Amino acid sequence: MFEFSDTAINLLDIIKSKPGIHFRGLVEESNRQVGVVKHHLRSLEKKNIIISIGHRNNLLYFDVLYEDKIDEVKDLINYLRKTIPREIILIVSTLKEEFISLKQIAETLKRSPSSLHWHIKRMIEDGIIYPVRKGRQVSVRLKNIELVKSLGKEIYPSKWDSFLDQIENKFSR
Repeated sequence: MFEFSDTAINLLDIIKSKPGIHFRGLVEESNRQVGVVKHHLRSLEKKNIIISIGHRNNLLYFDVLYEDKIDEVKDLINYLRKTIPREIILIVSTLKEEFISLKQIAETLKRSPSSLHWHIKRMIEDGIIYPVRKGRQVSVRLKNIELVKSLGKEIYPSKWDSFLDQIENKFSR
């Protein structure tokens, strides 16, 4: 078995609790210097304890247990960590209807459709949601709703239910 320093153990704990965290997030969470974090991450990778993948000019770090499903979850994890995309995903995942229009999402979030368009466009490009065009109106739907729900509970166990409650409250107003 390997002997790990307190810093390596701390970084591993952060990565396990926040799969897909990027380097800057690890530096901030661990409250360690950049060079120290780099050294320990390299060491953990060499020992096949963690894996890193490049994603949109960032390195994302995962426990090695995610290795088989990295391609499937890396984009979704990235979106679940950001407020507006997470809200969009939650709204789309809690719907009983097949699809929801960009206008309906904007009304629910109390934002203009143009402010959400960029996020939705990127989620479509990354295969998180898919569009259906009806005339000029575009509606969207999640590609894999079960994956979203299981990942949400896995990554944010304490927050997931409160996220869903917030979305439900927005719909019930």
